[in-house]
Amino acid sequence: MASSDADRAAAPSSPSPSQLLASADKALAFLRSATQPPVWPPAKPDIAYVFKLPAAYESMGCVEEGRAVFAELLRPHLPDGGVHSDNPAYRFAYPHYPWMWASYAAAKLGLTEDAALCDRLLSPWQAGDGSGLVRNPNGVECDLFSTALQVWNHLVNFGRVLDARRAGTALVRAVNRWSNEYGENANVLPLRWDAASLQWLEPHHCEADPTCASSLFYSVSATQRNDKESQLYFMVAFPAITLELLAAASSPVKPDASLPTSPSPSSANAESGSPSYGDESLRDYFHQAACRLVQFLSRAAGAASEPTGIGKVAYAAVLVGDDELASRVLNNILASQNCDGSFFGPTTEELASGPTPRGDVELEDRRMEAMREMDQTAEMVVWLSLIAAHRTASQRS
Repeated sequence: MASSDADRAAAPSSPSPSQLLASADKALAFLRSATQPPVWPPAKPDIAYVFKLPAAYESMGCVEEGRAVFAELLRPHLPDGGVHSDNPAYRFAYPHYPWMWASYAAAKLGLTEDAALCDRLLSPWQAGDGSGLVRNPNGVECDLFSTALQVWNHLVNFGRVLDARRAGTALVRAVNRWSNEYGENANVLPLRWDAASLQWLEPHHCEADPTCASSLFYSVSATQRNDKESQLYFMVAFPAITLELLAAASSPVKPDASLPTSPSPSSANAESGSPSYGDESLRDYFHQAACRLVQFLSRAAGAASEPTGIGKVAYAAVLVGDDELASRVLNNILASQNCDGSFFGPTTEELASGPTPRGDVELEDRRMEAMREMDQTAEMVVWLSLIAAHRTASQRS
């Protein structure tokens, strides 16, 4: 995606790969300390604390630590996924999301049985056309985020390119429906649709799922700024990431080795075929849809600063080639890191003013903040390391 001369002139300098890795290393040091006494274990175990931790260790080359963390902290939670989490998104709409991260880490760490278990658990969460399902008691609903989750699992975790393309095609069709119905420069992007009719869905009451009534999970606005309900831009960014990875996997040219794809074909690919390179039209099919999503993010005033999932926004911008957006997001990320290495926890000023309770050992009402701090900091380590690897590879090419 090309930026104008004015955009390039106004763009802030982007952090270097070494700066990104230094930030990721500092964040990993925080995660190590946060999983040691006296702040660990939490009074109430929750998968939200731990399901991204093994991937964070693996992304920084700490394979043995990653395996130990997986075995001790994550494996006990795998059978149930997020259904018992106190994070409403994991408990209700996306109880399968932790399995994607767990299978990613397990595949990278060589934990083949754990990876296969997570893959089996994820399988029922896909509709016949490849769309990803959302847990909903009143009917079958699909959305962009769950569909991207399936693309990532097939392509990145297991190298099943054909299965990934099926899910990716469902994403492209949804993006095209949005463009056709709302217009190319629309400032609202619907997220969720009915699996049978393909009609976009609105928030509604569900007796067993309070997230059904939240507009956050049904659309994203490029213009709305609401302090009480920030926009979930990562739900647009993650589909863009997976579409661009699919574009690379479908290109006639061998994909960049820095991309987080499955390292080689294996028995897990047998049904769908080995990874192979396609043609330029297939690459463009996925790439153009990814560009549309990133263009939406570039129009959104809060996309570069909304904390939740901001690492996904950065990686999407980097992969698609929106250097101006990537620079803004990455500079905001590094500026928001606290002195202890964490993201989205107590600020550096709060930490400097005196002891701040961590986890839920000392203070129960701090529990949700602590889960978010661990969850988002671990995820940030992964995205920063992937972005650093991608930029290093780009500089060498």
